[in-house]
Amino acid sequence: MVGAMEQTMTRWVVIVVALLVAAAMGSPSAQAAAAEPTRTSATPAPTAGTAATTDLGPAATTDLGPAATTGRVGGSDRYATSAAISRRAFPGGSEAVYLARGDEFADAVAGGMLTDGPILLVRPCGTVPAAVQAEITRLAPRQVVALGGPGAVCEDTLRAAAAGRATDRIAGDNRYDTAALISERVYRGQTEGPVYVANGTAYADAVAAGSLTDGPVLLVRPDGSYPTAVLWELARLASPQAVGIGGPTVVADSTLQELPYSYHRPDRVHGSNRYDTAASLAGRAFPEAPSTVYLARGDTLADAVAAGVLADGPVLLVTQRCGALPASVTAYLSLVTPDRVLALGGPGAVCDATLQAASAAARPGQLLPTASVAADAGHSCAVTAAGAVRCWGYNGAGQLGDGTTTASPSPVSVKGLGAGTTRSVAVGGGFTCALTTDGAVRCWGSNHDGTLAGPYGTHSTEVVDIPRLGAGTTVQVTTGQKHACALSITGATRCWGSNSSSQLGIGMEKGGSQAWPALVSGLGPGTTRQVDATYLSTCAVRTDGAALCWGSNVVGGLGDGTDVERTTPSQVSGLGPGTTAQVSAGVHHGCAVTREGAVRCWGDNAEGGLGYPHPGGGGYWSLVPVEVGGLGPGSATAVDASGSGFNCALTTAAATVCWGANTFGTLGVGAASEPRATPGPVQGLGGGTTAQVAAGYRHVCALTTGGEVRCWGDNWYGQIGDGTDVQRDAPVRVTV
Repeated sequence: MVGAMEQTMTRWVVIVVALLVAAAMGSPSAQAAAAEPTRTSATPAPTAGTAATTDLGPAATTDLGPAATTGRVGGSDRYATSAAISRRAFPGGSEAVYLARGDEFADAVAGGMLTDGPILLVRPCGTVPAAVQAEITRLAPRQVVALGGPGAVCEDTLRAAAAGRATDRIAGDNRYDTAALISERVYRGQTEGPVYVANGTAYADAVAAGSLTDGPVLLVRPDGSYPTAVLWELARLASPQAVGIGGPTVVADSTLQELPYSYHRPDRVHGSNRYDTAASLAGRAFPEAPSTVYLARGDTLADAVAAGVLADGPVLLVTQRCGALPASVTAYLSLVTPDRVLALGGPGAVCDATLQAASAAARPGQLLPTASVAADAGHSCAVTAAGAVRCWGYNGAGQLGDGTTTASPSPVSVKGLGAGTTRSVAVGGGFTCALTTDGAVRCWGSNHDGTLAGPYGTHSTEVVDIPRLGAGTTVQVTTGQKHACALSITGATRCWGSNSSSQLGIGMEKGGSQAWPALVSGLGPGTTRQVDATYLSTCAVRTDGAALCWGSNVVGGLGDGTDVERTTPSQVSGLGPGTTAQVSAGVHHGCAVTREGAVRCWGDNAEGGLGYPHPGGGGYWSLVPVEVGGLGPGSATAVDASGSGFNCALTTAAATVCWGANTFGTLGVGAASEPRATPGPVQGLGGGTTAQVAAGYRHVCALTTGGEVRCWGDNWYGQIGDGTDVQRDAPVRVTV
């Protein structure tokens, strides 16, 4: 459960998603000359990618590190480029060489599974390109293997390339059979990993999947049906999970759901286009930030096909438009900040200006950590200005992350998340998650419902990586009582953990849990700007400004005009497109800040949490949003509804105001008292004082404009952080 997102993170999320929606795609052709690696220091003229990147971080330019080293892996044409890629991937030679047709990639699209030798491109028949023949001589393989039948690589070409070496052919009656045979060659035993399902005619997604090594890539027909050879291979692999490559229009949901011999919930890796899909695949294939990233043209694909054997970094696709990067590529590079960005092919494939734009996007220091604070029922955490995480309070499941289960009323350091590691932190019920500076999600504490994405019933006193949310994948993470959600660089929402009240939003019947992050129904790439998880529900703001909620709907906590639990996102009444800037889910209520800066709340009003006196004005709850008294247009920048019966908001004057329940001093007025139905000031946090406010179950923490953390309210577990267990009815300073 998180409070109002710190301002830098909000800006980062909004800009990334806006770029993804607006990004223009291009298309053309060609390969060309080789060039030695060079150090790029000049910043290129602003483009659709680089201009936005410049605005993302709070850092001054003096804090920026050197631009990434740039270079090329290429030759005079696509054949020579495949040889150059081979030299990089197999400097010491290889056991095998695979020949693929260089003008049509039907048989080669699944070749990225092959790891014992390079893919070299040849003409269907005729003379073997000189660069390819020379590379085969250098590699000295035992065997030369053609991908596809004689119509793809003729016998004369295969024999000439082998030059007396043993030959073989991986070929079925069609591309689908060939992919199945490649899978059988690489995965001789049954695999415990997934099976990636790609469209046999949509080459771009299948080619980009070449960097995946945890499971085979199998092809399905355009109508979504499984060819016989693929069915046989699925039976041999035994009960794999289906993971679609590309969106539902590329690989239909029904195709994944009907994967034969599988008993797992299907998943999908995709974006709004091939460029976003490639960026998403990069984060899945390389969960640790890679030191090298490759750029290939996303329309011709010849270089990307040959690059499937590269094991030291992902291949990102770029457009024909010189100097411009797809937004997802800019986002990925800005997060993982690789040391090297290498173009595949010559300037005719990836021009120098595009390479320089990528180098600038990869420059460290553009997205420096910013101090923030988060709170939940029994513990609190903060990200320091230096980018380290400190936590305090209850620690029965290791949620403080210090390697123990010993509670601490004072901040302790989280192991593995020292200076420079963390961008934001989210505090859940018994567990904690952090968004690292390279765009990965790491969590610790209770794993009773799969919140750590591992075996159920365990816990961890130290941070663990969340599968599928590795480096370069994520721009926001939020936690609820027993579930968590993440917003991807492509604007998609995934949730995992408990589904006791349908809070995962994946359309699954309530109950059970989901250990791996699963896509929220209807919130795929390009859809989501912000997400907020809480007790038993979740809310999100779509990119079009509409507010959606799902999960528990007791007394109208979802705001959709009903009290019906929702297994998928439901629009909040009156907060349709163009209306919402930020949303916050609460225990049995929710609140939103409109684009005009007003606060509106819905659900439970038993203690005045909706901002008007009860029982007048609608009784003890409202099924639809109502405006909070005193917080009309122009009043607020953020709201946090995470508290039990109370809310707090950050005003446009940088002050903290709270309203609702005050049994534990959560209103910060200096004494516990009766509920207050209208927003009022918190002691010492008036105009100009507050940068962020985060409400826990019965306590609140705020980050001041001067960088201090101050907390108040219930302190039974030491969650205030002042070294005591004494309830604080007004803010006290916490030394983090």
